[in-house]
Amino acid sequence: MPRRFEPLQGQPVLLFHGSGDRVVPHSTSVAFARDWPDSVTLVTVEGASHTGAWNADPDTYGKHLAAFLERTA
Repeated sequence: MPRRFEPLQGQPVLLFHGSGDRVVPHSTSVAFARDWPDSVTLVTVEGASHTGAWNADPDTYGKHLAAFLERTA
């Protein structure tokens, strides 16, 4: 099965997605992360709306962002 998404070649991707997103289905991000396990880090924020991950849980958001930057910078 061909991959449905093409991240930037060699670029790490940190993706926050709220489970309460009514704009973009969470399954889209799950598929993206599944198809690109070496590039994509998916953080699911329970109950967060579209673009609401930081507002829903700023501490967890900050921890994942800091860890991602340490790993990739």
